[in-house]
Amino acid sequence: MLKKFLKYFKGNVWLLVVSLLSALIYVGCMIAIPYLVGKSIDMFTLYSDTANEVYMNYVFYIILIMTFLIVFGFVFDFIFENSLGRLSYKIAYKVRKEVYDKYNSVSIKILDNMKMGDLLQRNILDVELLLNGLISSISKFFVGVITICATIVFMFVINYLMALVVVVLTPLSFFVSRFVSKKCNKYFKQQSKDSSVVNSDSLEVFSNLKLVQSFNYQDKAYESFEKHNATLYESGQKAMFSSSWVNPSTRLVNNIIYCIVGIVGIILFIYQPNIGFVVTIGAIASFLSYTMQYTKPFNEISSVVSEIGLAKSSFKRITSFLYEKDDIDEGTIEDIKEIETIEFKNVCFSYVPNKKLIENFSVKVNKGMKVAIVGPTGCGKTTMINLLMRFYDPTSGEILINGIDSRKLTKETLRNHFKMVLQDSWIFNGTIFENVRYSVIDAIKEDVVDACKKANCDGFINTLPKGYDTMVGKSFSLSEGEKQLICISRCMLSLSDVVILDEATSSVDSRTEMKISKAFDELIKGKTAFVIAHRLSTIINSDLILVMKDGNIIEQGTHKELLKNGSFYPVLYMSQFEH
Repeated sequence: MLKKFLKYFKGNVWLLVVSLLSALIYVGCMIAIPYLVGKSIDMFTLYSDTANEVYMNYVFYIILIMTFLIVFGFVFDFIFENSLGRLSYKIAYKVRKEVYDKYNSVSIKILDNMKMGDLLQRNILDVELLLNGLISSISKFFVGVITICATIVFMFVINYLMALVVVVLTPLSFFVSRFVSKKCNKYFKQQSKDSSVVNSDSLEVFSNLKLVQSFNYQDKAYESFEKHNATLYESGQKAMFSSSWVNPSTRLVNNIIYCIVGIVGIILFIYQPNIGFVVTIGAIASFLSYTMQYTKPFNEISSVVSEIGLAKSSFKRITSFLYEKDDIDEGTIEDIKEIETIEFKNVCFSYVPNKKLIENFSVKVNKGMKVAIVGPTGCGKTTMINLLMRFYDPTSGEILINGIDSRKLTKETLRNHFKMVLQDSWIFNGTIFENVRYSVIDAIKEDVVDACKKANCDGFINTLPKGYDTMVGKSFSLSEGEKQLICISRCMLSLSDVVILDEATSSVDSRTEMKISKAFDELIKGKTAFVIAHRLSTIINSDLILVMKDGNIIEQGTHKELLKNGSFYPVLYMSQFEH
C-alpha cells in the first residue's frame, strides 16, 4: 500500500521537503524553550542572593530569545501547515482524477456489477476520508518524529541517566498503541463496507422518490434503510470503541513514565551520586518538560488512529477499483470509410457463464437499411446493441464491419460511426442548447433548432422561459417525454453512418411518436438504422424485421412477409391491439 501511495507524491516532492524543513525549524524553536527555562531557574538558584542585577540581565536576554523563538516557530508552523495542506489536496486531486478516469476506462461489465452508491463513495467519500487521514497522519508523524529525536538529544545533554530511563520505558507506550490499533483495523474495514451499503441504498431511494411514494413503499424503504443504518451504527460503534482505547492507554503509560522520571530526578537531586554531573532543580524542570514533549507525539498519533484506520480502508477500496482491468481494446485500425455492411456471423453471448442468451446469431445488414428488432422482454434485443457497440464482445463468433472483424477496429473509430438514443434519457445540468449539441459540440444554433424541429420538440422548447437558453436539470425539471425528445434531437444533429434507437420513443405519446418516426425516415435515408421497439406499429415500414425469442432469430422479413408467413410475429403484432 505504501508503494502505491508514494506514487502520488510525484511532482510534489518540493512541498514535502518544505513541510519537513518547516517542521524541523518549528520543533527546534519549541524544544529550545524548556532548556532556557531550566537555565534561568539554575541561575536564580546560584546568583539571586549575590548578583541580582546580573541575574536580571540574564533573564532579560533569555526572555528576548524565547520571544524570538516563539515568533519564529509560529511563522514556520504556518508554513508547515500550509505546505502540508497544499500537498494533501494535490494528492487528493490526483487520486480523485485517477478514479474518475478509471470510470471511463474500465470495462462496462465491471461497472454493471457495481452499485452506483459504491462508485460514488470511492470518488467522493473515500477520497475525503483519505485526505483527512493524510493531513492528520502526516502532520502528527512529521512533528512527532522530529520532536522525539530533538527531545532525546536535549535529554541526553541534560542528564543521560534520566534519558536512559525514558528511552527504556518508551517502547511500552509504542507496543500498547500498536496492539490496540491492530485490533481496530478490522472494525474500520467493516465500517467502510457498511457505509457503502448505506450510500447505495439511500441513493436508490433518493433517485426514485416519486416511484417510492406512488407505490406507498416509504415504510419498507425506511425499514431497509434502518436495517443497513443499524448495521453501520454497530460496526461504527465497534470501531470507535476499539479506537477510543488507544489514546487513554498510551496516556496512562506515558503518565507512569513521567512519574518514574520525576521520582528518579528527585532521588538524584537529594543524594547527588558521583555519576559525573550535578543534578539541579533547573535540569529536573527542563527534563520533566522534555519528558512530556517526548511522550506527547505518541498520544497525538494514537488520537488520530480512527482517521488513519478509515483512510487506510478507503485507500484499499480506491486501489482495489483502480487495479481493475481496463476495457480491452486490441483494435489497430483507426480509420474506415462509411459503413457499407454489418454482419453478425454465428454470434454467441452470455452475461453469466452457463446461462446462454444469444446462440448462433447471424444476419447481414447493408447500408441504408432500416432494421427493426422485436421480441419479448429479455430475448436479447438490447444485448445485440451492446455487442454492436462493443460494450461487450461475443463469447464466440464475430461481428463484421465492411467485412472486417469489429475487434480489429479501435473502439473510438467504431463508435464514431454510430449514434444512439437509449430508453434511459440523460439530461445534464446546462441549457437546452448545450444538451442538444452534446453529440456535435461545435454545432451552431441554426443546426440545433433544425434538429429539434425534426424531433418535434421545437414547439415545447419555445414555450420555456428562455427557450433554448433555458437551464435544465435540478433547477428546471423536464418530463420524461421531453427529456427523450431532447435525446432524440442529439441523434438528429449527428452525421453518423449508423443510427441506433433503443426504445427511443417509449416515453412519448402515440401522435408524437408517429411524427418522430416520419422524421427519422427522412433522417436515415442513405444511412443504416437499428430500431428496437415494443410498439410494432412504428416499425412496419422497416426494410428488415428481426423477430427474436430466447436469444435466437426465429423469423425475419418485412412486415407484410411476416404477417403472411410468420407464426410468432403475427401474434406479437396483434397483441398490441388487444384490450
